[in-house]
Amino acid sequence: MYLRIILAVFVCLTLPAAAATYYVDSAQGNDSASGLSPAQAWKSLGTVNRHQFQPGDRILLARGRTWFEQLSVSSSGRADAPLLIGSYGIGQQPVIDAQGVRNRGVSVVGKSYVTLDDIAVQNSTSLSIEVFNSSHISITHCTVRNSKGTAIGVGGKSPDVRVDGCSYSQDPGFSTDGSFVSIFSPVDGAVVSDNQITGFTGRIAIAFMDVNNAVASGNNIDGGGLAIAINACSRNLTGGQIYRNVVSNTSTAQGDGEAIELTGHVGPPNAHCEQDKAHPFPVFTVSAEISHNRIQGGPHTFGGIDGWHAVNSRVHDNQIADVQKYGMQWTAGSTDNQFSGNVIRHCGVAAIAIYAGTGQGSASIQHNRLEDAGVGISADPRAQVSEDYNTISGVRALRSASIAAGSHTK
Repeated sequence: MYLRIILAVFVCLTLPAAAATYYVDSAQGNDSASGLSPAQAWKSLGTVNRHQFQPGDRILLARGRTWFEQLSVSSSGRADAPLLIGSYGIGQQPVIDAQGVRNRGVSVVGKSYVTLDDIAVQNSTSLSIEVFNSSHISITHCTVRNSKGTAIGVGGKSPDVRVDGCSYSQDPGFSTDGSFVSIFSPVDGAVVSDNQITGFTGRIAIAFMDVNNAVASGNNIDGGGLAIAINACSRNLTGGQIYRNVVSNTSTAQGDGEAIELTGHVGPPNAHCEQDKAHPFPVFTVSAEISHNRIQGGPHTFGGIDGWHAVNSRVHDNQIADVQKYGMQWTAGSTDNQFSGNVIRHCGVAAIAIYAGTGQGSASIQHNRLEDAGVGISADPRAQVSEDYNTISGVRALRSASIAAGSHTK
């Protein structure tokens, strides 16, 4: 009997606690209630911030309600039981409003296996949603509006972040100086997919900095200085995938005015990623596959797809139209890149340009359709470019003199 009692106690102590669901209602809740049913809902996010939750718990915010507070996630989940912060009821998404005075709407610091789903965050002065030194964080079906800085900022050591099915918008006259998603973290693995970014005025919509195996797919991006960038700041980057995105109206008024960019050596302006001219960084490279993207330029769109110290990359089956200068421009020693199956129309300077500069740029260009450009394929004398099986029409010059004509090019 005594042994059975001990075994029963041991089993009880080792079984995980059952996951609970907590409800929060800013209009009808009560912070003295249990929070365990809609009728016993908590009122404030402050109560949520102070509570220690268990893996698998769900914290649900009432739809149609607004909180003028910051949500600071207090607990972690597990791989098999993530902590969920979501919504319940009917009506519009629950809103966390920073009122233009708080620098954060939601903060996830030092946590793991947390999912933010189906909530809205607006009017932050800096980061609408912050993820720092946290792993396996998923941000899904959320709405961000009027973020003065970056809408979703990921920093520190934060592997395996996923941003999926979210949207970003700005009111007329509002301007941001940040990104929709900025992931500045020396980790392997980050996915930004199927998001809708409209009327964007920031410099880079989706920025991966120092991230290996970065994935950007299925995003619809309108506006901004640059739509998608993978930048190497402190190490060589490989495994990037940028595919099936739709990009329109990038503009030099906000930045480079290109749609997609791989940049080695020096990233975008940032105190941790600028080149120190007195003590220059070594050259770091970026390698990625860029495919099946549709890029529509506007009156201030400089170019389509750009590489700088970009190596061993495959750029294929993309559609680019109506850019002011270059459909694709790869420079500064970008080597061993392959361009195939792309359709590029209406480029002021060149459809595809490979400029070695002082480096050893090289490329294979095959089976592309290039129409209405200053030059079909352009290269400087240092670049080693082979082309064949391309269709080139409506250009002032088919190719630079340094490029041998492909025997099957039409």
